[in-house]
Parts: sequence; structure tokens; C-alpha cells
Amino acid sequence: MITTRISDYRSNLSSFHTRVLQDHEPLLVTGSSRGDLVVIPAEDFERLQESINVLKDRATMNSLLLSRTEFPAEDSHMAEMKDVFNDVMDAEN
Repeated sequence: MITTRISDYRSNLSSFHTRVLQDHEPLLVTGSSRGDLVVIPAEDFERLQESINVLKDRATMNSLLLSRTEFPAEDSHMAEMKDVFNDVMDAEN
């Protein structure tokens, strides 16, 4: 994650804008008395929102867990929630 102070962000808005859009790397803007903020491309934000919606949907998560038990991994361990979460996040990339 790129980090910059708000004064530098204001002075170099165009270059930060281009870098965030091209690299899809979040930008943390610090130093404001109103709090910090993170700048990400709209496309990345939409993907995060979709991922959150999937993770919040119990039926979808249960379906993912069930599919992992129907098609076990090579080491035949039972699916854990963290594995399912990682699968969902990997699918977004």
C-alpha cells in the first residue's frame, strides 16, 4: 500500500491518481485532522463490495463449504472457513 501525507497528495493528485489506477495499489492518505482515507480504483471497490456480499451470504458460504467437502483437496482435510475465504478472494483476482 502506498502511503502519503495529505499535503503531498494535494500537490501530486494527478500522479497519485494515475499510479493508483495503473497499479491497482491502494493509497493511504494520512495527516488530516478529520482522519485518514484510502483511495482505490472504482473497479477494485466494486470487487471488494461483491466479495463482502458473498461472504455475508450464508447460503453461498454454505454452498462453498459443501462443494469443498464433495471435492476434497489432495490431503483430504475438511474445509475450514479461512480456506473458503481464501478461495473467494483468489477468485476475485
